[in-house]
Amino acid sequence: MSTTIEVTDTVTTVVEVNDSTATIETTDVVTEISSQVTGIQGIQGATGTTGATGPTGPTGPTGPTGAAGTPGTTGATGPQGIQGIQGIQGLQGDIGPTGSQGIQGIQGPTGATGATGATGPTGPQGTTGETGATGATGATGATGATGPSIGTVARRTSNIAIANTETVILSYTAPANSIVLGDVFRFTGYATRSGTTSAGAILRIRIGANTLTGNIASTLTVTSTTTNVYRFEALVTCRSTGASGTVVGASMSNYAIGTAAQSETSAVTVNTTTSRIVEATFISGNSGNTFTFETATLEKLPA
Repeated sequence: MSTTIEVTDTVTTVVEVNDSTATIETTDVVTEISSQVTGIQGIQGATGTTGATGPTGPTGPTGPTGAAGTPGTTGATGPQGIQGIQGIQGLQGDIGPTGSQGIQGIQGPTGATGATGATGPTGPQGTTGETGATGATGATGATGATGPSIGTVARRTSNIAIANTETVILSYTAPANSIVLGDVFRFTGYATRSGTTSAGAILRIRIGANTLTGNIASTLTVTSTTTNVYRFEALVTCRSTGASGTVVGASMSNYAIGTAAQSETSAVTVNTTTSRIVEATFISGNSGNTFTFETATLEKLPA
């Protein structure tokens, strides 16, 4: 006869039935116990007085589970076991796809400029490039101030007839501070005369602020009555500069072979810090006489 017993715990029990031994085998949840027994178990009788312990009878059906007892005191923790050998590292998995780029953050403030590094060595000079096209010509700048003149500063371009009224032959305006120490003004002129009155003709070199009123730096008087060609020459030299600068002059005239007139003039004051009119003037000396200057020049000779 075959009997199946279901066990709800994990205890294995061995029982003896009808002088036969049955083995109970447990499984994970339900344990099936198989045994060959003889006959059907009878109804359990009333408990008699406990006699001598007989052989253990068969296990009756399991009663209901009693109330759980009070948990016992936790025993001391046993010693930690030896750590096992680390297993072999597994293969690396495939790299996942790259995620989309995030939004760019707000740009931070510019950091302070670092110190300038040392200048590196000059590299080799590169090949000269092609010459670029010539740029457009810029506008013409303003005309600069007129510098001091050197050489001929005035000349006659036509004849001038002068009678008994002082008249300018040639004139030149020297800029302020352009007359310097050692400068020389030289007048040269040629004239023909009409009339034979012996009254003196006068050649003057004037330097001043206004025409025909400047200080007389050189003067020459000619009393000849000849009608020959007259050559006049005068030199005026700067001896000092400034508001109270000075000049001296000398002049001469040739009007016949071996005949001449000449003179020297004492120093006169000339303010060289402002513009000055340098002019050669002439007067015939008599209303009956006229001198016609055919050519004349005024030169400035540098120091």
